Order: sequence, then C-alpha cells, then structure tokens
Amino acid sequence: MYRIIILILVVFSFNSCVTRYTSKSDHHNILIDFQSNNRDIEISDISIVSGKVSTQNGYYAVEFEGVRGGGKRILGHTIKDVNGDTYRGRLAVKCSVLKSIDFSVEEILNWKQNINNDTIYIAPNLCKE
Repeated sequence: MYRIIILILVVFSFNSCVTRYTSKSDHHNILIDFQSNNRDIEISDISIVSGKVSTQNGYYAVEFEGVRGGGKRILGHTIKDVNGDTYRGRLAVKCSVLKSIDFSVEEILNWKQNINNDTIYIAPNLCKE
C-alpha cells in the first residue's frame, strides 16, 4: 500500500516539474532568386504556410508571418520545442507531381546572398533530376 502511495507521489511531483511555454516567431519579408539555378520553377510551384508569395523585380517576394510556437521543459531541459522559424515546411517547392521540397525560414536565411540595394537570397539547384 505504501509503495503505491509513494509511486503516485513520485509521478505527481515529476509531472509538476514539466513546464510549458509559448513563443512567437519573427515576421520576415525576403526576396528569393529561384530563377538563377531553377529555370522551371514558377510562382504556382511555391506554397507558403502562414505567409504570401508574389513577384517583385524578377524575384519572388516572400512574406512569412509570425506564428505561435512553444514547447515543454523538464527541470530546465527542453524536450519539445516548436518554433515557426525552424519548422521545416514553411515554404514548399513543387518540383514534379511526386516531388516537393520543404524548407524552414532558418534554412532559407542561410542561402547565399546577393546584396545590391536589397538582400536577395539565391536558391540552390533544388529540382535535380
């Protein structure tokens, strides 16, 4: 009987060590050059989760809205973290009927840049056949 009570107390005290938190990702407006390395990609091949895509001066203007995220921590250690900027799937490029490539905002911001008056992110060759 005492073992069951001790087990219940241990489970409840461990559960009280789990904390939940919320966060919100940043809002991003970026220009992406898909055409340099991907001649066949059109605006209809690009889909965005919580954002918009349009054309601007021969580039794709992509707007990522800030999205909610969060996670769980146990005794200060993060066990689950969901962040809109690191979520792979915020931008998807459709290469063919069966092939689509997903990217996070963080991955796109690491692409090679061409800086004129605007910062332009140059997409690598995505749809290699």
